[in-house]
Parts: sequence; structure tokens; C-alpha cells
Amino acid sequence: MTRIVGRSLLGGLALFAVFVIAMALHNFGPRGLTGDPVLPRGAAMLTPTAEAVATRLANSRGQVERVAPELRQSQQLLTFRGAVLAPPADLSPFSDLPLSSVEGSGSTCANPQCAQHYSIEFGSWADGGIRLSGSAGRGVFDALTPRSCAAESSYCTPSSTAPGRTSATAEYFLDLALLRGTPAVVSHLTCCAGPYWAVSWYDPQASDSYILEMSQRVAERYGTGLSPANRDAAQQLCALASQLIELVSG
Repeated sequence: MTRIVGRSLLGGLALFAVFVIAMALHNFGPRGLTGDPVLPRGAAMLTPTAEAVATRLANSRGQVERVAPELRQSQQLLTFRGAVLAPPADLSPFSDLPLSSVEGSGSTCANPQCAQHYSIEFGSWADGGIRLSGSAGRGVFDALTPRSCAAESSYCTPSSTAPGRTSATAEYFLDLALLRGTPAVVSHLTCCAGPYWAVSWYDPQASDSYILEMSQRVAERYGTGLSPANRDAAQQLCALASQLIELVSG
């Protein structure tokens, strides 16, 4: 009788362990609660330790702390339903210019034709400024890619449509990416309103489009003439965009 009871108890414990492991995998997946790799040695190993979770949260919060308070606490930015990207307070050339405006559509954007968006501007756009914008969906990113450029092109200089001009006034680098692998398009314009550089990308995880633009004196730092050799400058813009920090609530 004792042997039968012992076997029943062991069997019950084994079934319970299987149940716990199955539920943990169902809830958290094989990489654990925060995406950290885990060892499948039992239910207790299916999620990282509380210390590991706390460390990751602290690191995330520490990154956000690097953003200027006026941006972290801006209601214009906090009402944007997507992922808000902002520069660290000490990141040049942002840090070389004063914050001039913060705008956002937020929850007031009820019209279906009005895509949720936000915009942060530094310096003076007329003299030399930087504008960082985000918008819901990929429409803005798709619209910034010139249709006259072949889909497989890595470098493109569309024909100019400006009155009195016959040579190209813009160049596009179409095969670049941010440091995390997100495809990006860099555009450089030399016509009409003065030097202009921009890098745009679409984040499929957030389902948002972003564009980082530079004008006049700030744009001149990356070059004023059109040339395939400007690829280095275009890659610098991608590296700059890769250093933006996602603002999180809480």
C-alpha cells in the first residue's frame, strides 16, 4: 500500500510540474518575460530573476533620463499614441541649438485623414535648424521616396523640375539602414530654400514613420554639392538617428 501511495504521489507531482512548465511557456514563451534567454530545467528557470527584470527596467529608465525634462514631460508628445523618439540632451548637433517648438496631434486627431504625428524642432528653420517628426503608419515614409528613382537603385538624382534649372538639384541614398537594421532613405536637396538633408525610416514594430531633417547652416555641415561621395554623410545621418531614445510613460 505504501509503495502504491508513493507512486501516486510522484505521478501527481510529475503531472503538476508538466502543467506548470506548459503554462509558463504559454504565457511567456521560451525566452522568458522580458525576452532574455532561459534554460528549460524547470518552471523556476522559465523566467529571468527579479534582479534581471529590475536591471532591464532601470537601464531603460536610465536611457530616458538622458532626454531633456521639457521633452520627457511634454503633453504634446505624451498624447502621441505611437513610439516617440527624442534626442539625448547631450547629443550634437541637437545640443548645439535651443529647443524652439514641440507639436503633436495627440488624441485630438479624430479626422481619418489626419494621421497622428508629433514634431520637435531645434534652432531656426530659416537660418539653421533640426526637425524630428513621427507619424502613424508608413504613409509618410513611402511618400518621401521619389517615384522617378528605380526601385533597385542605391543612389538616385531625379531630374529637376524647378523653373530655370536643367541639372539635378537633389540626390537620394536608397539602400541605407539605421544601426539596428531598419531600412532608411537619405535625401539631400540643394535647390530653392537652401541646403537640406533628411533621413527617413519606418519602424514596423511601432508601425510609425520618422523623419529627421536639417536646414541651412546645420545641413551645410554634411555637404552642399551633389555627389555619390556624400554617402559617408548620409551614413552619418543614419548613425545620428540610431542614437534617438524612445520615450516611455511611467
